[in-house]
Amino acid sequence: MKSGDADLWWPYLKTVVGSAFRSDFPGINMGISNAGAGGGDREDVDSDDPHMHVSVRGLFGIEPALHENRLFICPALPSDWREASIRTPDVSYEWQRDGERVAFRIRTPKPAVKIVRAGLGGEETVTSLETESVVTLRMGPTAPPLKPAEEPTILADQQPPPVPKPLTASERGRLVLFDLAPACNVTSEEFVATRFTYDHADRPTPLMNWWGNPALTQPPSPRVLTATNGVVFLTSGRPRAGLGATPKNLLALASWQPYPVPGGATIAVGQRCERLWLLLQSYVHPMKNYLPNGEVVLRYAGGRQAVTSLIPPFNLDCYFQHFSREGVPVALGQVGPFSTPFSFIPASWAFAHADALQIACDAIRELQSIELRATCSEAVIGLAGMTALAAKE
Repeated sequence: MKSGDADLWWPYLKTVVGSAFRSDFPGINMGISNAGAGGGDREDVDSDDPHMHVSVRGLFGIEPALHENRLFICPALPSDWREASIRTPDVSYEWQRDGERVAFRIRTPKPAVKIVRAGLGGEETVTSLETESVVTLRMGPTAPPLKPAEEPTILADQQPPPVPKPLTASERGRLVLFDLAPACNVTSEEFVATRFTYDHADRPTPLMNWWGNPALTQPPSPRVLTATNGVVFLTSGRPRAGLGATPKNLLALASWQPYPVPGGATIAVGQRCERLWLLLQSYVHPMKNYLPNGEVVLRYAGGRQAVTSLIPPFNLDCYFQHFSREGVPVALGQVGPFSTPFSFIPASWAFAHADALQIACDAIRELQSIELRATCSEAVIGLAGMTALAAKE
């Protein structure tokens, strides 16, 4: 929008922002609750705040610096609009267009200098320090008309996710399995019982007490798991009752109050690798989809590093619902009872699993270590296993 293509984005804004602000409650009214994992909360500020920014800062172009008694205004309104207005506690303005000239009437409770531009490439003026300002400016050139696409756009969720090629016999012989059991800090049952503070609450509650989040249990299971693409993982497993202490089987990481688990972990590697697979059993909140929930940092000899963002639903999903487009689901654990009789997904859709996520490596350089970070509230990154494909000698 700030590049002058408001006409391109207005249909999307009219749909998303309009539904967010005109629904019967703040937020987007659970409109994305089926985008994966648990239920959307109409009272969550997470669903409301981005739309507020795109309306105030994007559409009306307000960039406040009122603590310095300054205010920047450069609207990005559709080309067929002739008038618009916005009112907030800190600034209000009316906008009218007549041909190639636009008039602003701007008000602020406290005196402020207004730096006003009539759209991208338009005239700019700076007012005096005052509470009310009236300015008239000449519009800048409009963006060229959009050319219709030759092919209709296909929504991503209509395209089946790519199916990874199975490993060859030679590649299976070069797999390096990492034993993460000593680093695991929770069992599956402890994972969903860990208490966090959701945005709508004022005290920590267990993960599985959120609307529609089921319990997770780990039955007796072997330590070695194989994904459908042939990648083998070494996990903590679960011995039968009475045959030993219940081992921790997940390395849980979170940047989420009250911070009961670490926010990151580093795993030493010390060899050249072609590829890396992380076996992730995580929790993500629907309001946090399309945001980086975590990062994988590959650190190489010589100081080079590469970062992969973990963003649901592209390469990260939830322990009871598979929707990651890049991850290969691996059955892990069992879904227990749902916390409430009301859930946003049918119980038949629930599937306890981890995702085998492939990350490409620089096979020329020695991979010294891998850092896994949790970067988002209302998300927990769980690592159950890690396997690398050693580079050819």
